[in-house]
Amino acid sequence: MLNCWTDGSVIGGHWASKKGPKTIPSNYIGWLVRRPSGEYVHHNSFFMGEDEGLTGNTAEHFAVNSLLRWLLQNGHEREDIVVHLDSQLIAGHLSGAYKVHEPTLAKYTAATQSLMTRFPSVRFQWIRREFNRVADCLSKALQSKFGGRPLTREEVEALCALADGRSL
Repeated sequence: MLNCWTDGSVIGGHWASKKGPKTIPSNYIGWLVRRPSGEYVHHNSFFMGEDEGLTGNTAEHFAVNSLLRWLLQNGHEREDIVVHLDSQLIAGHLSGAYKVHEPTLAKYTAATQSLMTRFPSVRFQWIRREFNRVADCLSKALQSKFGGRPLTREEVEALCALADGRSL
């Protein structure tokens, strides 16, 4: 079994400052994979692009899809997967508990659900934002206001230790 945490973030668009100029939304994503023992497996941060149609929900979808693709490409297709995410809507879409009304999100949901069929099981666990801080940091790491660079494995493991309440 693998425990995974995902998060998506968006800057620009209607999330931008009401005082500044209107900007095109940009999506960033981050995810982390650990074994139930807490052993680090992998993490990643991505800039997904800029487009008027990008939202926080698209970023959350992209994060889960990117995670599942990486797991398949790296030999984890025989593992049960638990995905922890702080978007109750996206967790509901992907688990089938919520109906998807928006056509773009329906397309993303179908693409991710197709990937899910290649694993023995994929389960989604909604968590409060404060319990998703490592994935949140990963989703923002590439944004210039947060340093604009990927986090190292050592930095991610230090964040995990803090999140787990362990000392280093």
